[in-house]
Amino acid sequence: MVELACIGGREYRVGYGGIMKAVVVKPEQSLEFRRNEDAIVHKMIYPEMGRPVLSLCFGTTVIDPGGCFPVHRHPCEEAYYILSGSGYVEVEGENYNFESGDAVFIESNVKHQAFNASKEEPLTFVFAAGIMLTGILETAVESWPNS
Repeated sequence: MVELACIGGREYRVGYGGIMKAVVVKPEQSLEFRRNEDAIVHKMIYPEMGRPVLSLCFGTTVIDPGGCFPVHRHPCEEAYYILSGSGYVEVEGENYNFESGDAVFIESNVKHQAFNASKEEPLTFVFAAGIMLTGILETAVESWPNS
């Protein structure tokens, strides 16, 4: 039996006595948007996409050759896993180089920006971060259905 539950103002499919235990998100189901002229983000697991998630944002980023991701900060930690390419992340004015196969950790509330060091190949990485809009978690927990 599958029903709908409202969590944080959003509806989720619920079955067999609780929230679905797993969700598979196909690339074509991601929300793609361009952060600037150099970087495309594919949001895959984000609360605003109707996924039953309380503490995680997940997706991929592709930065064009020689391009960068805009400087930003957020109230959560973030990690990258570099799938292909090479580059560096500037964190609070200090550069950290990375290449394919590396993992990058960025503390919360620090200014950071990713750069593609190659002039020929795109840089592609997976990112995972805590919920970037802190109010979502409290609202979701308060309205969590009793099991």
